[in-house]
Amino acid sequence: MISNRLYPVLTAVYGRYARALFEVGKANDCLDTLLNDFKTLEQFLLHNKNYRNLLRNSSNKKISLAVLPVIADNLKLSSIFTSFVNVLIENRRFSLINKIESIFRHTFVDYKNEKEIAVYSPVKINKTQEKEVEKIIQNLFNDKKLIIKYGIKKELLTGMQIYSDGLIYDLSGSSAIRQLSNKLVNFS
Repeated sequence: MISNRLYPVLTAVYGRYARALFEVGKANDCLDTLLNDFKTLEQFLLHNKNYRNLLRNSSNKKISLAVLPVIADNLKLSSIFTSFVNVLIENRRFSLINKIESIFRHTFVDYKNEKEIAVYSPVKINKTQEKEVEKIIQNLFNDKKLIIKYGIKKELLTGMQIYSDGLIYDLSGSSAIRQLSNKLVNFS
């Protein structure tokens, strides 16, 4: 069952495509494969600007449809994913691939009762610190399996920021100073 928070997005064009692919993937027990195919294609297009532009240019539909099988074969993309991308090109919707991937991934994570969390700090934190952060975050989301990714944001200087479901939990030093400043302004 898909949560209510995803429903409005799933009714948009890119959401309907993501939902259709999700249902096909679920029926064929290949959701993990499809998610990997998205990542593989994304990485390829990131490093191959000409192919990216070719596939996104809807006026070159015939060329794109001819090139897609070669790309899919070289990247070893699944037949279901290749057929899906083929439909996107046919319908001149390939430009929506990033939004479709995002909704597909969120739907997949929600389906598996997982939660994606991104934690940013000004410097790389060690394994002991990661375990402490994970304990705190697990207490916030105790009913879900957490997928925590760590990153560095040097502009934070101190503290950390936690991103989840479009929300930011700003525990940085600059946030604390901003809150203090707001209190002082309201106090005077």
